[in-house]
Amino acid sequence: MSAPAKKTYRPETRLVQSGTLRSPFGETSEAMFLTQGYVYDTAAQAEAAENLARAQSAEFREQALQDKWAIEVELLRTELQAARGR
Repeated sequence: MSAPAKKTYRPETRLVQSGTLRSPFGETSEAMFLTQGYVYDTAAQAEAAENLARAQSAEFREQALQDKWAIEVELLRTELQAARGR
């Protein structure tokens, strides 16, 4: 069996890959930036999108609070009925 041929990489590849520190396990440790952004044609469009996102978030919070208080009220009704002997 012959020895495997040594791979040669372009300078661009070597510049990106060399110098990266590896742990004893040999994995790559390059950073991943998990972000996203949006581009709008005008500042007004960006502001409108932000306002819409805030309004939707407020609606979700309001619904969650209403659900929480509905459960709380129902629990208090149940406790009151039990205390009255019903």
